[in-house]
Amino acid sequence: EDNMPKVNLGRNEAGEALTTLLWGRKAVTGMPAEEMAAIAGVSPRTMQERKKDPTALTVKQLLRLGRRMGVPIEDLRAALKY
Repeated sequence: EDNMPKVNLGRNEAGEALTTLLWGRKAVTGMPAEEMAAIAGVSPRTMQERKKDPTALTVKQLLRLGRRMGVPIEDLRAALKY
């Protein structure tokens, strides 16, 4: 049994918040991954990469996704605290 404390160096809190907001909404609404990628104007593969690091999304992409997915801009702004 490993009793050592877990340390996550380099944790990306903004990325985690964006992933929760966007991909959580995607799951709740049942939006296909391809549609989410089309809204952002990227390939499905690129969108999958953005799930790992959503801070790589541009402001324009975030705004498009937020509008189409019903995520208030205030929530997006709050997720981007840095």
